[in-house]
Amino acid sequence: MIIGSLMGLLILTAVIGTSCDPKQEKKGEAPKQPEEAKAVKIITADAPTTHHLNLYVAQEKGLFKKHGVEVEIIEVKDLAAARDAVVAGKADVFWSCPTLAIAAISGGAPIKLIAQVKKPCTSVLLVLSDSPIKELKDLNGKKIGGISPTCEAVVGITKAAKKAGAKFDLEKLPGRPAIAALEAGKVDGAILEEPHASIAELKGFKVLFRGISDDIPCRTINASTSFLKDNPEALRNMVKAAKG
Repeated sequence: MIIGSLMGLLILTAVIGTSCDPKQEKKGEAPKQPEEAKAVKIITADAPTTHHLNLYVAQEKGLFKKHGVEVEIIEVKDLAAARDAVVAGKADVFWSCPTLAIAAISGGAPIKLIAQVKKPCTSVLLVLSDSPIKELKDLNGKKIGGISPTCEAVVGITKAAKKAGAKFDLEKLPGRPAIAALEAGKVDGAILEEPHASIAELKGFKVLFRGISDDIPCRTINASTSFLKDNPEALRNMVKAAKG
């Protein structure tokens, strides 16, 4: 009798223990799935250009999402503004000529280059079809339009001209205004990136010194050092997506 009572008590205890186990799923209830990790949001400041096509193609094709990151692109007027947005903490990443980022870093800006995404540089010098500029030495004393003194192509042509004993004055002008200035005779030439280089060539302007930019790295992805420290894997995945 005592043995029977003890056995009954043990069975009852086991049943109660099982039914009260919080890990035990209710009968007929599907097991809970682990929550999906939330994608890290990366705010990217960008001055749109064909040099940055990989950014927009990756966004359009959903490659960033596929790699587990959410990229928000905020448009700015130029590369310097993109850099400034990251320095001010309004964005996490920007695309630019490497020299622009390096110049900022040398001045103490909290930025780090994390990837190269385009080579070679496709910017070239264009002049009027009847321009007296034929060789690098002919650039001496001329006024040349260009987006920025830190543009890789501007740096490359400036160095090449210097080796030839020439020095030109740079008029800071982005693509369309540079073409307009060239047409109006306000500048003697213009260093243009795509698509403006092709637009100018179709208008009849002549391309000079195309090979100077062949070995120049054209674009880098640059990140805020604090964002990089906190989100290295997200940035790694962003680069993978951008490179296809």
